[in-house]
Amino acid sequence: TFLALYLSMDVDYLILEAGVGGEYDSTSVIERNLVLFTLIDFDHQEMLGESIESIAKTKLNAMKNTAILGIQKHNIVQDIAKDIAFTKDINLHILDSVLNDAMTYVSKNNMPYFLAENLSLALKALDILDIEFDISLLPKLDLMGRFQSIRDNIIIDVGHNKSAAFAIKENLKDKKVMLVYNSNLQKKITEIIEIVKENILRLEIIEIKDNPRIINKIDLIKILDELKIPYSDFKCIDDSKDYLVFGSFSVIERFMREFYEK
Repeated sequence: TFLALYLSMDVDYLILEAGVGGEYDSTSVIERNLVLFTLIDFDHQEMLGESIESIAKTKLNAMKNTAILGIQKHNIVQDIAKDIAFTKDINLHILDSVLNDAMTYVSKNNMPYFLAENLSLALKALDILDIEFDISLLPKLDLMGRFQSIRDNIIIDVGHNKSAAFAIKENLKDKKVMLVYNSNLQKKITEIIEIVKENILRLEIIEIKDNPRIINKIDLIKILDELKIPYSDFKCIDDSKDYLVFGSFSVIERFMREFYEK
């Protein structure tokens, strides 16, 4: 973070993504004119707590000066944001729905719906900063690893929590896929896989080497047995089947380096 700040000290605009939580992240020491909050949901509970209230408070306490709260699915998040904004005298804007321009852009470019919510948040920020922007001139965004179709039969997604699983489920609809999967052990793996269970033809376990955070294979197999999901080790892509590669950044990195690029 320090190196990023040093290298960017002469820029007109600096956009930083906060790490886990926000309030206690290293980026919170930076003077900030505008703070944006995307969907706040269950993730990193081992550090942020098991309740949405605990998670939201830690994240929303990063707000300063002016803030925009993106579209949320837990009503309590808006209440917490309003309370913090009142206490800190923050100019808080709340985005309740997807903007028409964002929806038009996402539909035109055949992108997953959840990106319309993120795009709406970005467009709202530009509006508050009084920056004119014509979205119709924007080419299709190349968002690596966000429900990205890298081949006609392969989709990759770096998501690793329940929100990501719900977004994937929404975009897969009734499509059946071979799921290439692995996960960090602290994630709610049973709940995540259960969300997309009806879309899984077979789960193929991709090995992630030298990463102590990855779940033990025996424990993952135990979960799959409990969910009655057929599984095998991932070896290669069968061109006659559709694939979803999902579970973590580590999964996508391993797949792209060792299987896809070769």
